[in-house]
Amino acid sequence: MPRHKDLPGDRRPTPANAAPAKTQEAAITTTVPAALRRQLTVALAIHEVKLKDAVTQALTDWLEEHPPEVDSEAASRIPRPGRRPAPRAAGAVALTVRVDPAEATEVDLFQVVLREETGHRVDKAELVRELLLLARTHGPTRRALVRRLQHGPG
Repeated sequence: MPRHKDLPGDRRPTPANAAPAKTQEAAITTTVPAALRRQLTVALAIHEVKLKDAVTQALTDWLEEHPPEVDSEAASRIPRPGRRPAPRAAGAVALTVRVDPAEATEVDLFQVVLREETGHRVDKAELVRELLLLARTHGPTRRALVRRLQHGPG
C-alpha cells in the first residue's frame, strides 16, 4: 500500500480540519493488532488525519481493487441488515400468539408501516422473533417491558 506522501492529492485522506462530506454514514466496529493501532495513532497525528477518513479511504481503495461482482446466487447470500432468516422447519418450534380481532388489525397495520419504513415485507413470525430478541438484548426495551408487566400500560 502506498504511503500517504506518495498518494496524489485527490487520493489522500481528508485532513481533520477539512469540512465534512455530506454522506450517509454507518458504524463499523472491528479489532486490529495493538502494534498496528499504535502505528496508526502516530501516523494519524503526524498527517493530521481522522481515523474515520483514513479508514474510509483505505476501504474505498480496496473496493476499487476488488470490485463486488454479484451474481444472483451470491446476492441471495448477502445478509440484509437487521434480518434473521426463519429457523429451518425441521428444527423450528411453533409459537402461537392469540390476540383479539382489534389487535390483529393493529398488527396488520403495523406490518404495513414496517414495510414502508424498511422497504421489505416483514412477516408476523419475523416480527415476533425480532421483538423478542430486542426485549432480551436491548436494556431500555427490556426495562419498559418489565414496567408494563408489573404496572400495566401507561
